[in-house]
Amino acid sequence: RRCRGRSSRRLPRHRTARRNLAELWLDSGEPRRALREADSLLAHARAAEASGTLGRGPSPREAQLLRAQALAALNEPDSSEVVYRRLLAQDSTNVEGLRGLVPLLLDRNAISEAQALAGRLMALSASAPLLTDLYHHAFVLRRMGRWLDARQAYDRAVAMAPQAAHLYAERGLVRFALQDFTGACED
Repeated sequence: RRCRGRSSRRLPRHRTARRNLAELWLDSGEPRRALREADSLLAHARAAEASGTLGRGPSPREAQLLRAQALAALNEPDSSEVVYRRLLAQDSTNVEGLRGLVPLLLDRNAISEAQALAGRLMALSASAPLLTDLYHHAFVLRRMGRWLDARQAYDRAVAMAPQAAHLYAERGLVRFALQDFTGACED
């Protein structure tokens, strides 16, 4: 027989375990299992939110982020985009939602919207940007043909992670294009 207090204390740990399991499935390349765990986590989190026992466990927002990541990993960008946009509609400062939506937009060649969101992401994470924020911002600038701005953004990313070889390669492409552009203008 369980007492009511004990079960309510166990609920956040149960949700945390589900979140950890969903992240584990994502990291191990099992997006279908991650999606099942994220959906289960979302149902539990919504029930806890409705009953006022949300506590320390993962929130519905965290569950929706995991769901969007799993959908993207399942190569369902339309469904993933819907979830990210819903999250951003609820909270336009949701940095994780922006981080997920920008690459989806880049894959669809929605460059202007990706640039606007990447700029918003950089403004929101200005005090401590992640390498992915800088990378997406530089990539968008490169795709837009803003070579000088892209070079500066790649330089910031390389300064943050000097061990990231792919940044050197992309920064080299930008510098090469910038040299071609400035050389062509001098003729």
